[in-house]
Amino acid sequence: MRAFNSLVHSRGPFHLPVATDGSAASSSSRWVTPGLALAALVVVATRVLARQVAPWEWDDLVFSLALDIFAPQSQVPQPPFYPGFVFLGRLVRLIAVDNHAALTWLSVIASSVVPVFCFFVATGFGFSRRVSMTAAGLLAFFPAVWFHSGVPLSDPAGLAASLGAMALGLRANRSPRTALAAAAALGIAVSIRPQSALPAVIGLAISVSSLTRRQKLGIAAAAVTSVGLLYVTPIVIAARGLSGVVNWTAYQASFVLDHDSLAAHHWAIPFMLRRYLVDIWAYPALAIVVLAFSVVGGMRIWEEPRRKTLGALLVVFLPYALLSWTFLDCPALGGVKPPASSRKLRAFSLVASVG
Repeated sequence: MRAFNSLVHSRGPFHLPVATDGSAASSSSRWVTPGLALAALVVVATRVLARQVAPWEWDDLVFSLALDIFAPQSQVPQPPFYPGFVFLGRLVRLIAVDNHAALTWLSVIASSVVPVFCFFVATGFGFSRRVSMTAAGLLAFFPAVWFHSGVPLSDPAGLAASLGAMALGLRANRSPRTALAAAAALGIAVSIRPQSALPAVIGLAISVSSLTRRQKLGIAAAAVTSVGLLYVTPIVIAARGLSGVVNWTAYQASFVLDHDSLAAHHWAIPFMLRRYLVDIWAYPALAIVVLAFSVVGGMRIWEEPRRKTLGALLVVFLPYALLSWTFLDCPALGGVKPPASSRKLRAFSLVASVG
C-alpha cells in the first residue's frame, strides 16, 4: 500500500503541477472514496455493454485464428504480429467460451484499466490529482474509446499497455527498481501493439535524461532485452526464422505506402484534418467542445512556470500523431478506423482536462 500511495503522489520528472488543489497532501484512505468506487463500477459496466458480440471485419477473424495458430510467417496475425496480445488472448480463452469471447473480454478488461493508467500518466506529467482524474474520465468516455472498448482487436489492450508503460517510464528516474519495471512494461507494450508504444518510449527517454551515462545505458539495455524477449523471440520461434516475417513486413510496409499513406492520397491534408479533428468525435458539437477546452488548456499550460509540461506533452505525443496521420491510419477508403483512432486521444484528454 505504501508503494501504491507513493506512485499516486509522485510527479515523475516534471515537478510543475498545473493546478494546486491541495489534494496531493490527502491520505490514501480519502483518495479511495465511495464516489471513485462508483465511478469504477460505471466504467466497467459501460465496457461490458460495449462488448462486441459477433465479428465485424476480417481482422476480427484473423486474431481469432491466431489464438489457435500463431503463424507470423503466414500473416496470422498480420504484421507487426502482436505476440503479447495473442498470448493474453490465449490466457483469457482458458475461461472463455470461444476465441471471439476471449478477445472481446480481454478488451473489456484492458479498457477498464485505461482510466487508471491515464491518471498515473497525468500525474507523471506533473498535473494535479483533480486534473488527472478529469483526464482519466474524459479518455474513458470519448466515443472512439468507449464505443469500441470491447472489440476483438489489439487496440484496447495496446492503449492500456502503452499508458501503463508510460506511467512507469515517466517515473524511471526515481529508483533502479522503477527503471527496470518501466523497461519491462515497455517490452510488454511493444509485444501487445508495437505502434502504440512510441509515446512510452519517448516518455522513458525524457525521464532518464538527467541520469548518468552508465544509468542510461543500463536502462536502455534492459528495455532492449525486454523487447527482444517479449516481442522478437516469440515471433522468431513461431515463424522458425526471420525470412517469412521480413518478407511479410516488407509487403505490409509497401502496401501502406502505396495505398494507405497520406502521400498515396495526394496529401489530402484538409480531409485528413477533418477526419481526425472532427469526425473522430462522432458528433461535431462534441468535437467543438473538446477542441475548445483543449485550446484553453494549452494556453493555461503555456503560462509560466508550466511551459515545460506543454513542451513535454508535445515531445511525447506529437511524433506518434504525425506518424499516424501520415502512415498508419490515413483516411483511406472512406474514413478513420475508430478503434485505432482511440490511441490519438490520450493527449486530448490531458490538455482538455486543464481547460
